[in-house]
Amino acid sequence: ILYPHGVDPPAYVSGGSVGGGGAGGMGAANDASLNRTIKAPNFQGTADQKADLLRLRKRKMELLRRRKKKAEQLRAEAGLSQQDLAAMAEKAEKAESAEGGAPKKLKIALSFKLGGASGAGAGPSRFAPKEETPLTKPTTSRFRATSSRDDVLCQIAEGLASVPAYAAFAVPVTKKALPDYHKFVSRKMDLGTIARAAKRAGGYESVDAWMQDVRQILTNARLYHEADEDVLIRVPAIVHAAEQLVRDAETALEARANDIAQFDNAFDLEKVLGRTTNASEAE
Repeated sequence: ILYPHGVDPPAYVSGGSVGGGGAGGMGAANDASLNRTIKAPNFQGTADQKADLLRLRKRKMELLRRRKKKAEQLRAEAGLSQQDLAAMAEKAEKAESAEGGAPKKLKIALSFKLGGASGAGAGPSRFAPKEETPLTKPTTSRFRATSSRDDVLCQIAEGLASVPAYAAFAVPVTKKALPDYHKFVSRKMDLGTIARAAKRAGGYESVDAWMQDVRQILTNARLYHEADEDVLIRVPAIVHAAEQLVRDAETALEARANDIAQFDNAFDLEKVLGRTTNASEAE
């Protein structure tokens, strides 16, 4: 629109003035340049409006040039050629087309591809990990050594959050993901919040309070995905995943019972779980 014949921007864009304030030759040159550009067939407006458009275009072009230069620098540092980038783009496109299924927006909102509810002909569950995943994160840092009851609880929560099947419970549910979530759930809870609560000064009042927060995740899943009213995204499979999350949390708690008992004399595993443990049944 601005340069239909490849005409360079007039001098006033780079600091001159329309009509020229100096010698007559300079003013005539500016007028000639202005006439050539203002006669663009698709542009309608004053000289000031055109000047503003030219300045905007100049800034846009400079920004684009800098981005291209930065991209070239990053590509050179990574040792990638144009052929490598094209091969990577083709591979990503094939992987995306092979997945199919739910829309992209839905996948991002739920952090994982939706699976059908378990039942006849439902096939293998997508929420079951393919291989055994430890529920506590190994660490080599001397600052993360287990030194209290809440450290053990934090390690269990972080271990559960690292399991891909529980990705939907690792971070809080935002209004952007589910705008109507707050209408059904008044007390939000997730594994990240639980881990941070265990890290803060004072930690949890008791192991039972920690377990109540874990069970709150299951309660919230039922409140939203099993609500009688219509919801934005109803996924019954999330309820099944939350039920398995609670079972895994109880199993991890039972496995770390001795570690917790070293720091908390009032800890009663059977009271926290609400059932007899395997050790008690063996006795």
